[in-house]
Amino acid sequence: MPKKLFLITFFFLSCLAKAQKEAKSPFTLNDYKKMRGEYLNAVNSGNDDIIYKDQQYYSKRKIDSVTAIKYEILKQGLIEWGTPASEITDEMVKAYESNTHVYLKQAYFTLKKKGYYFYLSNDSRLEIFTDKKLEIQCVFEKNGYKEIVKNKKYITENQYFQNGHLKITDTGLNPSRENTGISREYDANGKLLLTVNWDTEFKLSKDQAIQSGIVLGKKYLMDSYKKNNPNLNDTEIQNVIEINLKKARITAYKGKEYNKTKLWYLEYMTNGYILNVKIKDPSAQLISINQTMIIE
Repeated sequence: MPKKLFLITFFFLSCLAKAQKEAKSPFTLNDYKKMRGEYLNAVNSGNDDIIYKDQQYYSKRKIDSVTAIKYEILKQGLIEWGTPASEITDEMVKAYESNTHVYLKQAYFTLKKKGYYFYLSNDSRLEIFTDKKLEIQCVFEKNGYKEIVKNKKYITENQYFQNGHLKITDTGLNPSRENTGISREYDANGKLLLTVNWDTEFKLSKDQAIQSGIVLGKKYLMDSYKKNNPNLNDTEIQNVIEINLKKARITAYKGKEYNKTKLWYLEYMTNGYILNVKIKDPSAQLISINQTMIIE
């Protein structure tokens, strides 16, 4: 290969690798199996420092240390959830104390290796943390395996068949989990069944989909209110709907069916009900809509 062509090819492949939107694990499925086996051997070795409680292995020594600094750990947990440090009170920390996993997870019995450490929960969920800020889970399930890999930008979930073949791969933004990159689904023999490019195949933006859902939702709710509240006039009903939807907590995500139909799934949660709307992309054609009342 001519040197110039080699350089162009290398540059192209380098750019392609950088453009991939996914979080990748440096470990294989066999690596996960070995880690699990090593951990189970360690906790069953008769070490008096290890105790098993609530489907988790703990180090007694670590529990004593963590309990002594529990307040500071809980306070840091509140900060990580978005509470300004200056606003944290003793009462808030005490109320947060019921979330024992926030501090007790630091007392888990772990195995440390060069560049990473890991532990096992419920004998089936392996959790790995690397020096390169990767968080990895491998869940050993009856019919296969599930791998979740998180880095600063992305969360990638891979599902595998029992034979080790990839079943589904999906990537979302971290922490929103909004779909991005390319998702693929395979059968047990490795045949590609479905592929979705979340960044290029959908023409409606998230805001456009949400607004389309609101327009369709208003019409649906208007008909429903008029049927169930015949004494109210249209203006009164419209005002009620406007207020509810304006305060709604909105969830929107994309989907693609095997027949290649691209869809938006929209949820509007208000104080009194949840409105679910499903529309086509890019036409915003209504596929389904329903209202579920919230009983408090």
